[in-house]
Amino acid sequence: MNDFCCSSTHIEGKRPSTATEPGSHTLSEMSRKDLLRDLQLYNNDDGNAEKDFQDWKKKFEKHYDSPEEEARRKKLWLATRVTITEHNKKYKDGLETWTMGVNQFTDMDDDESPCGCMNSHRGKKKH
Repeated sequence: MNDFCCSSTHIEGKRPSTATEPGSHTLSEMSRKDLLRDLQLYNNDDGNAEKDFQDWKKKFEKHYDSPEEEARRKKLWLATRVTITEHNKKYKDGLETWTMGVNQFTDMDDDESPCGCMNSHRGKKKH
C-alpha cells in the first residue's frame, strides 16, 4: 500500500541524488536554487493566513456546512501548514529529499481518509 495515499499534504518534487552512482542524476546549482526559491514556507502569524485560507478554499472549491465546521477545518489547515513548513525547512537544510505543499486534503485530520485506505499505515484500527 502507498504510504502517502492518505496524506493531507503531497510530494511537490523529489530532489535528485547528488551522488554519481549508476542511474543517478546530478542536481545542478541552478536547479537547486529554483527548488529553494519555490519552496513552500508559511508563516501563520504574518497577517496573510486568512486571505491564504480564503484563496485556498476558492482554489479547491471548499464549502463547509457551518461556521463551526469552517473554524475546525481552518485550524487543521493552519496546523498542516506548520507541518509543511517544518518539513520543507529540513529539505532546505539537506535533511529531507522531498518537499511538501498544500493540496485539497490540507484541511483533513488524521482520522479522515481521502482515498478510502483508512490510514492503515499509521497503525490505526478500523471501526
